[in-house]
Amino acid sequence: MKITITKRVDARICKYLNELKKSLRVIQKQNNNESAVEDLCKKFLIHLFGYDEFSIYNQERTGAQQETDFVIKNDKNQFIWICECKSMKENLYKDKWLSQLKGYCCTTNSNWGILTNGLSWVIYYVFQKGNEQPQHTKVYEIENILEIRNCKQDRNKLYPFCAEAVSKQLREKLLEKQKALSCECLGCALISENVLTMLSKQIKKAEGITIKEEDLAKQIKKLIPQFKDLKISRRFTKKKSYRKTNNST
Repeated sequence: MKITITKRVDARICKYLNELKKSLRVIQKQNNNESAVEDLCKKFLIHLFGYDEFSIYNQERTGAQQETDFVIKNDKNQFIWICECKSMKENLYKDKWLSQLKGYCCTTNSNWGILTNGLSWVIYYVFQKGNEQPQHTKVYEIENILEIRNCKQDRNKLYPFCAEAVSKQLREKLLEKQKALSCECLGCALISENVLTMLSKQIKKAEGITIKEEDLAKQIKKLIPQFKDLKISRRFTKKKSYRKTNNST
């Protein structure tokens, strides 16, 4: 996926990244609490990622005795991000923290959330169908922002969090990529009529053995257990087009 970054984003990253990383190391060394991380993450959002200070709201109430750390809204008062911060000693990938973020997103009718402990930054897309449990897709992550050493070479790693990337719908493009690479989508592609027919022909050509598509599908499901409930798919099969002909008398 080609990413084009403006000079303004370049200049901002070069100006603030190293300075913010120094502050991050101080907090890491002192093992400061969640509130210290919140304050620094807000600086990341304003100075590094380019959000207007007045678009960031602290402690947005989402329900009974529930408040987000902060949210970012646009000039139409619509949610851009729900942001949840944890202390650096916390493991961001605990179900507990993700469930908390998903709850905040659902109660604010917002699909996009950021979970961070200052070091790691993770973008999630959250969705809910009716009264079903909230679902999520992990769209993008920076595992450790301190490992981003060269502002020019590594700027693309930071860009998905930037305000400019949101306006260009980069996060939506990254989401589509994750959906395309999901286990379900890959499974449907592998267990599709076209692919199974092609595999059958290749085995016939290489080994001189005829294998039924149904048997190939069963074997793929054994090799990849996540595909066990999938049926042979026509989703990736090209539709045949028929040309109508008129008989003249």
